Amino acid sequence: MSKAAKRQKAKRLKYFRRLSENDLQKFDREWDKRISSWMIEIEKNAGRLHDNKGRVIPAVFSIVDDALTILRECGKDIVNKYAKKTFDLLSTQCRISFSKKALPKFYRLNKRLHEL
Repeated sequence: MSKAAKRQKAKRLKYFRRLSENDLQKFDREWDKRISSWMIEIEKNAGRLHDNKGRVIPAVFSIVDDALTILRECGKDIVNKYAKKTFDLLSTQCRISFSKKALPKFYRLNKRLHEL
């Protein structure tokens, strides 16, 4: 991870920690936007190992870990309120996106099973 990415991650953590302490309604709105953004990132990077410059891209499942780390840093009440939903949404998106790209037949089978 580059220095800029580390700074951005630390800044995001600090921002959400501050919101969790001062403005829960804004935290809720911002967290929903962040989850949507992560879901787009997961869809884009699933199945990719390197970017166009040859740099390694972390596995999309690491996004789930990053999200849960932010929640843990914000306190127990925030974890209790948001962790399950966050984990379910992001991990499901990872599985769907990865299976679409890695093995499309598996994705179609999985989709059919969920429709039953």
